[in-house]
Amino acid sequence: MLKALSESLNAKKNALSQTLVRWVRPLWRWVSRQGVTDALSEDRKNKVKLTNRLAATVSLMLIGSLFNYIQVLDVFILHFLAILSYLIPIFINRLGWYSAARWWFVLTPPVFNLIGAGLLTEGPASAAKISFMAMIILPILLFQITEWIQMLLGLGWVFLTVLSFDYVTDLVPRSAWIANDAHYDNPQVAHMGIIRGMVMLTVAFIYLQLVNRGNQQQLTKALDETDRQRAVLDDTNALLRQQNEEIERQRLDIEHINHDLRLQALKAQMDPHFLFNALGSIQHFILKQETKESLNYLAKFSKLIRQMLENSVNDRVALADETRALSYYIDLERLRFENKFEYHIDIDETIDAERTEIPPMLLQPYIENAILHGLRPKEEGGGQLKVVILRQFDDLLCVIEDNGIGREAAAYINSHRRRSHISRGTSFTDSRIRLLNANRTQAVSAITIDLVDEQGNPRGTRVELKIPL
Repeated sequence: MLKALSESLNAKKNALSQTLVRWVRPLWRWVSRQGVTDALSEDRKNKVKLTNRLAATVSLMLIGSLFNYIQVLDVFILHFLAILSYLIPIFINRLGWYSAARWWFVLTPPVFNLIGAGLLTEGPASAAKISFMAMIILPILLFQITEWIQMLLGLGWVFLTVLSFDYVTDLVPRSAWIANDAHYDNPQVAHMGIIRGMVMLTVAFIYLQLVNRGNQQQLTKALDETDRQRAVLDDTNALLRQQNEEIERQRLDIEHINHDLRLQALKAQMDPHFLFNALGSIQHFILKQETKESLNYLAKFSKLIRQMLENSVNDRVALADETRALSYYIDLERLRFENKFEYHIDIDETIDAERTEIPPMLLQPYIENAILHGLRPKEEGGGQLKVVILRQFDDLLCVIEDNGIGREAAAYINSHRRRSHISRGTSFTDSRIRLLNANRTQAVSAITIDLVDEQGNPRGTRVELKIPL
């Protein structure tokens, strides 16, 4: 029976507690957020909430002690006015006067404490003095002040309390409703005042520690974010420096290559117009900061120049070396004209490309003509360039064929250009062929064939170059 009654009481107690929590928690949040708006900074929001909470807490504490003085009318009225006064900062915050609310709550409690102490006793009022001294926590909590100012304020407050508290309270006559000091100024009251003051200081200290810890965590987080951003910035700067160094290296390489070209002149074996176009293409890629493309172009260009320099010192070079140089050249032209055409270089299997030798750079001018005047003006896609090298008895037959616009259309286009490019490569090659044939019984020959379809429309050009072995 008793057990059932106890369980019933516990259940009712738990239900009552849950009801109180369900009602008190939203009310507490509502009171705390009075005056808080999204426009406020995070620190200002915290100060407004703290002011509201302190005002509500102190008012509730005074309501509990209000009825202790119901027999002392003037002290009862003073406590009632103090409760109303401590609630005023909540309404001031709601109006948006945040600094005024904090100053009100900092200044009014000491005033009511002094008047109340004077009304309650003619003695030392130890409990009230301790409470008065503990009120130093209010400006420390509610205002953003440095530790140095906090120390000076604390020392000044203690000094003010020691010197002036008794003097001010003596000016206020004890209430006529109180017969003697023993009722409100005895050791028990003093001890409670000490405990209350210590609790207030301890709570304030813990709160400040939590605030400082939160600020420290935010600062640490901000520093970590700053370090992360600095690391990203350092990586970006390092990448930019690397790119700038690479661009500078490319520029120096181009200057070096250009210098070598001026010194060597490649024995006039390549049209300078192509060299300038190639350098211009590299410069275009670099200025657009297309590092990968410019590196690719420069690598092929360097290989071509190196191969040309190696080939230029000899009257005859291996067919494998010559076709390798032609591949580099065609690759550069494909990159330059955005892969507008495809190409194939086929060598007859019966030919030993490493041992078979031909005059260097003899095919390049014809390939250049096929690309610039045949494939480049071709509007539709599908450009094809074929280089086929066959063995024909004691000769090499080199066939260069394109499916471009044909010689007639190319001549028409060139005639209407204001500044058309005149290819000197073929004329130079013709001169070379004449020199090669001067002391030979078997001559080097070249013929050009215009290709047409079944309807007689141009479908490209073929050059057949016969080179004696």
